[in-house]
Amino acid sequence: MPETQLEMHADHQYWLSDHAMWRDNIELWQNEVRQALEELKQVERALRDHAQAIQEHTALIARQEQAVRAHEASMAHYAEEGIGEELAPMRQPHHEQAARYERLREAHEYLKRHHHMMLAKMSLMLKALGERAQPPQ
Repeated sequence: MPETQLEMHADHQYWLSDHAMWRDNIELWQNEVRQALEELKQVERALRDHAQAIQEHTALIARQEQAVRAHEASMAHYAEEGIGEELAPMRQPHHEQAARYERLREAHEYLKRHHHMMLAKMSLMLKALGERAQPPQ
């Protein structure tokens, strides 16, 4: 404990210097929080865009399934008509479906990787926010 007026004055100067530095820190933090809130809007937009991409991908899968079933039905009808094993008219549509399937498979894998990456980063961010401790008073 300080014993003299000079020692107490030195403490006060030290404390006031720290207070000034802390106010500077707080101003910086407030600016960073404002920026983070703006960036959070970007995160929300990205998540909404991702949700839309999932919906669009679901619709593509449904259309592909419908096309495969229609092609399968055409092949069955073709066989029922007794035309035989000559499937030349079926090959081109099949090749086109194979190409669409491959693009859809690649899109699905990309979407899956993107989804897992986004949710992992969101989870880390939420965990970090949840671990925020209150400073001692």
